[in-house]
Amino acid sequence: MLLRRALALSLTLELTPYQVSHLLWQAARDRKNRANLYAWITSEWSRIRTKWKDDVLWPVLGVAKLACSDEERKTLEGVFVGVSINQWNWLRDRLREAMDCRDLRDYASPATSAYLRSSSGTKAR
Repeated sequence: MLLRRALALSLTLELTPYQVSHLLWQAARDRKNRANLYAWITSEWSRIRTKWKDDVLWPVLGVAKLACSDEERKTLEGVFVGVSINQWNWLRDRLREAMDCRDLRDYASPATSAYLRSSSGTKAR
């Protein structure tokens, strides 16, 4: 799979945090890719922590915001449990946003869902 190869390659290159962020967010944009991204983060967490030290982990932690399912969110919480208290405080806000995503997905009316999914933010017809 091309995504897994790109993610693996990212651990061998000297990328800036913004380049890492761009790569991870591009991968996370497509819901189908998120499971692969989260599986990669889970399986490579020790290498990720070694490569991108605590002050550069924010792009990896940030994708937790899109973990809309309880299973995805709990898995990432378990992986990220060893981060610093400052990172955990920041991550906690991303995890709350993920819970909001879940709630919108599960409880929003069809009209609300259509509005949020429209690319222009205008009312869907």
